[in-house]
Amino acid sequence: MFGLMKPRTCGNSESKLHRHLTYCGTCKTLGNLYGQKTRFLLNHDTVFLAELLTVLSGKINTPSQWEKAYHSYNCFSLPKNKEETPIELQLAATATVVLTEYKVVDHITDTRNSIWKFGQRIFSKSFYDANNWLKQHDFPIVEMQSLLGSQSLRELEASKCINENSSREMLEYLAEPTAKATALFFEHGATLLKRTTEKQLLYQIGYSFGSLVYLLDAYEDYAKDHKKQEFNALRVAFKETNSQLSQSSKTTTKEIIYSLATKIKNSLSELAIEPVWITYFSKRLDDNLSIKFTGRLPVLNNACQVREQVSFSSRRANAFSVANRLVANYKGQRFSLASIFSPFIFLAVLPIAFLFPNQAARTSSYKECLSISFNLIFLGSLLKQVLSLFSPKRLFRIFSSEENSAKKRKSKSLKSCACCSCGGTSILPDCCDCACCACEGLECCAEGGSCCECCGSCGECGACGECCGSCGECGSCC
Repeated sequence: MFGLMKPRTCGNSESKLHRHLTYCGTCKTLGNLYGQKTRFLLNHDTVFLAELLTVLSGKINTPSQWEKAYHSYNCFSLPKNKEETPIELQLAATATVVLTEYKVVDHITDTRNSIWKFGQRIFSKSFYDANNWLKQHDFPIVEMQSLLGSQSLRELEASKCINENSSREMLEYLAEPTAKATALFFEHGATLLKRTTEKQLLYQIGYSFGSLVYLLDAYEDYAKDHKKQEFNALRVAFKETNSQLSQSSKTTTKEIIYSLATKIKNSLSELAIEPVWITYFSKRLDDNLSIKFTGRLPVLNNACQVREQVSFSSRRANAFSVANRLVANYKGQRFSLASIFSPFIFLAVLPIAFLFPNQAARTSSYKECLSISFNLIFLGSLLKQVLSLFSPKRLFRIFSSEENSAKKRKSKSLKSCACCSCGGTSILPDCCDCACCACEGLECCAEGGSCCECCGSCGECGACGECCGSCGECGSCC
């Protein structure tokens, strides 16, 4: 639901700014055009479309021209002028809503679950408005509807198919509606930007990307679909019957997906964009596929540096520094009110700068800093950090380490007591001044006694220089 193209790379501050603008921009455009509830539908793949089109248009290189709401950390501040919303963001937001509609319809067909019907009713107006937007901007909506409408028919035909089509041909046939529908959105982006020379390349990128996402979705959902007896393209194409995909089928699927990824990267390299963006998108695709298949990022020649945890003292010093800077900025703008409101601004900014040191350091006014407290991404990150402090694994490690430390301290303080035949221990350095060492029923070194007054099980005391052994004979043990 949330897409493939998640930001997985370290990136520099510039790429993070661009990512922030397009991600938050698409989210806020959803809220502006189709209602606040549609912002929950945001996914990384439609944001990838917005990023690619924004890079292609050149607007990504002029972030200062973006409306202030896109730069704001406040998730609830929407752009005021809908007409000035970049067309790239409008297309990405519309694609999010329209493709969600067909995803919901597909789930209703496969599962007939009432929850999907309920979701269809909730977003019905948003779905209607998004389709109207496509009509107004001359999108080939009839072709897209025909393609996505044929998905269920193809799946039904494939389930009953008994011919000898190869697995690869079957998968290509099943993925074609999603691939072509995705290609139409990428191609139409070039049309809206009046970049006719890139239309074919964007169509190829969209087609390969749609096929890749369809097959990857089937790969990840194979076990779940088998359990629920729902349609799965890989099960049909490879004629699988087990609850787990066979190793040969996994290998073939990965080969197909990686070949599609190579086609995407080759088409990206032919676009008229800066090489740094080609590398950025290609690497992000590789990183996410590696996460999907292996659970870890690929080994890099230049590995990212692990972000160090900010200490309490550093956070405090940074918070005071940021608060003083923002108060100084405010004083420079409001001379008459500065003396009255400056202390309140300082106290309001200080805790936010302490909790979000990296984000607060990039703010230029106290309003921007205060708006961080309304950013759901930052709040979610903070909540995740807090929960990680009290996770069962962390608590177990803390208690186990404390227990081990206590055992080590105890072992260092205890010394071997020669009085006890079992090898007991005594807190005091002299074993003959020890309290009481119980050894197989014998009391050696009775409290307040000495080594020569030890008693065996016979109850007789021997005048010996050493304590009695387990034999219980006071005399012979010496």
